[in-house]
Amino acid sequence: MKVRRLMGTMVLVMALVAGIFGAKAPDASARTTTKSVTLLKGEKYVVSAFLGKITSVKSSKKSVMAVKKNSSLKATCTAKKAGKATVTVRMTGGTVYRYKFTVKALKLQIKLHSVNYTTGSVNTTSNIALEIVNKSGVYIPTATYKLRLYDQAGSELETKEHSVSDLVPGAKIYKMITYYGNPVGNIKLIGKVKGTRYSDRKYYNYSKKVKVTTSKSGSTIQVKMKNKTKKTVNGEADVVFYNDNGEIIYIRSCSFYLKSKESTTTNVTLYSDIQNAKYKIFKRAYTY
Repeated sequence: MKVRRLMGTMVLVMALVAGIFGAKAPDASARTTTKSVTLLKGEKYVVSAFLGKITSVKSSKKSVMAVKKNSSLKATCTAKKAGKATVTVRMTGGTVYRYKFTVKALKLQIKLHSVNYTTGSVNTTSNIALEIVNKSGVYIPTATYKLRLYDQAGSELETKEHSVSDLVPGAKIYKMITYYGNPVGNIKLIGKVKGTRYSDRKYYNYSKKVKVTTSKSGSTIQVKMKNKTKKTVNGEADVVFYNDNGEIIYIRSCSFYLKSKESTTTNVTLYSDIQNAKYKIFKRAYTY
């Protein structure tokens, strides 16, 4: 009986020892971090290893976000189409990074607003006013697009790349381009619009939070922009001038960078051809 008791005690002690020394203690540094990221279709997001090395990568929806392990220190996520997907990156030591991606399709509406002409001694200048609206639902700092110009008979005149900046979702932007030669009758968007963003930033539309007022004095219009928020905002106020036919004849953009409750003023000179022209203000502002 004593022998059995002794053996039972030894087994219990051995089990406790195995529990204390044999089992692997949990890694205190192991943790899960979640981050939300918005990308445009075609953009890439690079994940770099900070703690340990990358052991595996996985996408919950490869058709939306593809992910590739480039090395033990880097993985590349590529936005394939509009939608949502979660990319999980596992590291040595048990650390897990989860990236919740929202992919947006770049939708830029570019249409011809009007064309007015100035006849010179050698050729005609076509002042082409474009109306641009960002319908992507996400702020885009810069976008490039290619336009093909046609004359009034439908023959091709020129194909050229142009750019536009500060594309706040839903805000109208008016841009003037000029062509010297035969009068332009129409335009066509060629190829895909390309956008550039900083995917690790969250942008917010603050267009309604900036108040713009104007006052006219002689040959000058004073444009005052005031930030009514506690945030620092960036943006532009476009002063768009029209002739009696409703055609845009001149555009002056007033950029601003305003701290909380701050205001700034820009003077717009009224040249002889816009001295008595009607004008409208189109503003757009953002923060991050």
